Amino acid sequence: MAKVLSENAQKILTFLQTHDGDFTAADIANAVVDWVDAKEDDEKTFKAKKASANGTITGLAKKGLVVREEVEDGDKIIRLTAAGGAFDPETDKAE
Repeated sequence: MAKVLSENAQKILTFLQTHDGDFTAADIANAVVDWVDAKEDDEKTFKAKKASANGTITGLAKKGLVVREEVEDGDKIIRLTAAGGAFDPETDKAE
């Protein structure tokens, strides 16, 4: 069977399915994107992680699995849709 989501997309979706709370793309990037040789305090690395997570989140949003919602302080939080909450990458195919 062909992969329906990239490895990072699966990690992000699983993270959101298994954690309660409001998360920004930066929160998600720090939690799930692997950067083997990265230093935690490296600003350039942080920006790369966030950009990678943002691109993956955009792909998940296009598939209807997540939405971005702007909150009062201007941040955008990422939330699962009903379809995202029920999605299983092993058995489902994203549209």
